[in-house]
Amino acid sequence: MPRNEVDILAELLDSAFQRAIPDDWSDGWHSLLSNLCSVRDEDWNWLPPDGKRPISRLAAHCGAAMRVYADYGFGAGKLQWTEVIPPRDTMSTKAALIPWLVESHATLSSALASCSDDQLDDLRETWDRGDMRPRRWFATTMIDHILYHDGEINHIRALAQKNDA
Repeated sequence: MPRNEVDILAELLDSAFQRAIPDDWSDGWHSLLSNLCSVRDEDWNWLPPDGKRPISRLAAHCGAAMRVYADYGFGAGKLQWTEVIPPRDTMSTKAALIPWLVESHATLSSALASCSDDQLDDLRETWDRGDMRPRRWFATTMIDHILYHDGEINHIRALAQKNDA
């Protein structure tokens, strides 16, 4: 039976965010939560030489973007970026931020799931007035965005732990 596009996009979004790593490490290593698993407390706010954003800020940025993209791509389109920044105490540790990230992912995932395949081509205005994009763009861009920052997080973690092989 053919699968619908929304289900495929939802699976890719889930995979980018939280795909489990099997015991043989053959899959799942790329997801946001998998990358955060190997981040130590001392790595959380560590900056590489000349670096500007620690892992904590990259992870929080991913969560904030999921919330904004859910709102503009599938909701009212009213959220401001400043409204989705997690509270400072939520960003203080990895353990504190992960539930907020899970909630951010659930927000975007639910918004995407409420959409039909036919609605994926509906144009929606982004936060940049006059910039119209199809709903599909909001989903695919977030999948790419999460994976992009997963790589950054992994690289910063590897530099901090001196195991960037």
